[in-house]
Amino acid sequence: MGRTTRILILISFLFHVLAALKSTGYFQYDEHFQVLEWVSWKLGWTPTSALAWEFPAQIRPWFLPALFTAIAKGFLFFGPVSGADLALTYRVLLSLLGWASLVCFVRSFDSLQLGARERRLATWGVLLLFCLPFLHARTSSENLGGSLFLMGFSLWFWKERRHLFWISLSAGLALGLSFESRFQMALAIVPLLAGTWRKLRGIQGKGLFIGLLLAFGIGRLCDYWGYGAWTFTPWNYFYQNLVEGKASSFGVLPVWGYFLIGFQKDALGPFGTLGLLVMVFFWIRHPRHPVTLATAPFFLVHCLIGHKEMRFLYPLAPFLPLAFADGWGKLGLGNWKSQVAKGLLGLNGILLIYFSSIPCKNPSVFQEYVSRRFGQGSLTLYATSPDPMKDVLDIYFYRPKDYRYVMMDSAESSRRQAPEDYFLFRPRPDLAMESHFGKCKLEFETVPSWLMRYNFNGWADRVGNWSLYRCQRLDHKSR
Repeated sequence: MGRTTRILILISFLFHVLAALKSTGYFQYDEHFQVLEWVSWKLGWTPTSALAWEFPAQIRPWFLPALFTAIAKGFLFFGPVSGADLALTYRVLLSLLGWASLVCFVRSFDSLQLGARERRLATWGVLLLFCLPFLHARTSSENLGGSLFLMGFSLWFWKERRHLFWISLSAGLALGLSFESRFQMALAIVPLLAGTWRKLRGIQGKGLFIGLLLAFGIGRLCDYWGYGAWTFTPWNYFYQNLVEGKASSFGVLPVWGYFLIGFQKDALGPFGTLGLLVMVFFWIRHPRHPVTLATAPFFLVHCLIGHKEMRFLYPLAPFLPLAFADGWGKLGLGNWKSQVAKGLLGLNGILLIYFSSIPCKNPSVFQEYVSRRFGQGSLTLYATSPDPMKDVLDIYFYRPKDYRYVMMDSAESSRRQAPEDYFLFRPRPDLAMESHFGKCKLEFETVPSWLMRYNFNGWADRVGNWSLYRCQRLDHKSR
């Protein structure tokens, strides 16, 4: 491993840590309501009635929530801990795992039939692709499943001949836990192993099988611990979503739907239509390549399933730079090629800094502040707008231990409903707080007020500025 690669690995590490620290909140609902709220339920914070329908249906794997719950109970052994601090710990853990999987992937390039130029370009892309630190900071099954699959894929193709049994066992364990994190990863694991069946003979096959068996056992034990009964969660997931058609109830798209929704913002650029076309071009050129064996069936089966979301394809992200590096040498841009390369590199750098340093969800910044400040205490929050500790479902993970929300009909009703000294939530800054609610002091805001003044293209209106005030009631002030 050369000096440049080591520097790129360090830069990648720093951006992954930055994203874990700054990328507050959830990108998709499932990473909170199917993971963190389940942890909260195990800790006694969330009532069973507040959990999503997947819990009574027993279709979600418990491996990731069980891992997070074990970490939480380790912290609680030494004293109280807030949901915000736990969320930060989880982001750091998954970010470092994602970063480690990228390092493993780069180390496996010797076995992936790459030329020197393609390998150099792929190394830069894999370690510095702008969306990867952001995605690796997500507490989602797609993230953990994708990272573990990439690690297992890389270990399966390592050229290291020493300790071959243990490397193969580790590959099997990583691939198996990838499945136990997200069942759809079987669409990549099975074709990959079928396409490399010759490696299954001998000591490699034995190590892989033992690793897969260990992962399967861990998954079943986690599911039993989570649901309180023996159940085969992969079958439940398949039956509910595909046989009963539950997934289709959330919307369906035609076979080519991913090329249509590739223009949406949650595609994060690389997963747009252009990125998919790059992958398709690679599959056509290299139908027997290990990357094709793993990624093409994964994509094609997802195309056949009616319900489509771009997040389902996020595990393909680390493979895109390799496909791009392969196709770049065939791209006929003449003398413009170096200029285009510099432009793409500069744009990627800007986006890397941006996505690694912004909150994932602005309201979550407010929720984490409330969690850290009032975590084990009490808070009665008054507002004239909807409860900030609620989204599509109630959010208990970040709530203080004793939390109460009081909805006021209007600002004037604060005289009747609020005590003399109270906390007020506002979804946007109010320049006339004194005349509306009394004497109010700003305690926290998700975006600095001075920045909100520069409302270019209406960005401030879309983002909002969730604020917490400490107020004295009007009639109390006048005494």
